[in-house]
Amino acid sequence: MNVIGIKQLQTNVRQLSHNFAHNEYTLITRKGKPIGIALPFSDELMQSGLKAWLAMKTFEKGDLSLGQLADSLGKTSRYFANFGAI
Repeated sequence: MNVIGIKQLQTNVRQLSHNFAHNEYTLITRKGKPIGIALPFSDELMQSGLKAWLAMKTFEKGDLSLGQLADSLGKTSRYFANFGAI
């Protein structure tokens, strides 16, 4: 795992790009405390649940419609309506 401070990230984006190119994830910190993780996209990562989490978050924020959410997860809109997702 690589660690990069937010200020360092602002001035050295190439480090993050390098980490992605080498399929490495990066812990982003502010004043030494973790604030996020930057991950390279891969089929393995997406299949392990990140795709569902990202889809739900973007739906919750209003960036995806219910139909788009359902399509991205291979479900029907009715499936989510039955679980109270709308």
